[in-house]
Amino acid sequence: MDGVTTDELFYSDIASEFLQHYRVGPRLIAVTGVEQSDPARAADALAAQLRERGQEARRATRDAETDADAFRTTVVAPFRAGDGVLVVDGPGLLDPGFRGFWNFSVWHRVNRRRRVPHPAPCATRDRRAPALGRSRTGRIPSPSRVGESCAACRRSETRPGRHTDVPSRRTTGPCSRQGR
Repeated sequence: MDGVTTDELFYSDIASEFLQHYRVGPRLIAVTGVEQSDPARAADALAAQLRERGQEARRATRDAETDADAFRTTVVAPFRAGDGVLVVDGPGLLDPGFRGFWNFSVWHRVNRRRRVPHPAPCATRDRRAPALGRSRTGRIPSPSRVGESCAACRRSETRPGRHTDVPSRRTTGPCSRQGR
C-alpha cells in the first residue's frame, strides 16, 4: 500500500460501495457539501477511482444559477441516453428539485482533527448504515438537517459522538442527537 494516500483509500471505498449497488446503465452521483470541503475536488477524486475500476466516468458541475429543469434538459437527459457514470458537484444538489436525479449522493465535509474527508456525519444515519450519504431508510438527508444535528459532534473535542452538552439523550447510534 505504499504510495496510496488516505484520500485515495477513502474514495476507493466509496467507489466500491457505489459499484456494488449500481453496476450498469447510466448512473448519476451527486457530490455536495459544505463549501470549505471542496466538493469539486472530491468529485474529481471519486470519478478517478471509478475510472480505475473500468467505468466510463464523466464530470459535470452545477452552478448556483442553474435550476432543476434547465439542469435536467442540458445535463441529465443527454447523459441518460448513453452509459457510464456522471459525477456532479455543486451547491443544492440535494434540494427537492434535484433529488430524483441521483442514484447515489455524497455529502462531503472535512474532519478538521484528522484532515480526512468523509460523507454525511453520524447524526443522519445509523452507525451500521453504509457510508453513502443516505440514511438507513434510503432517504437522502437534507443539508440543513446534517448541519444542525451534527454541530454537537463538531463541538465535542473529548469523545466524538458523545455530547457533554446534551446529557441523557444517548441512543444506539454514534450521535446522541440521532433519531430526533
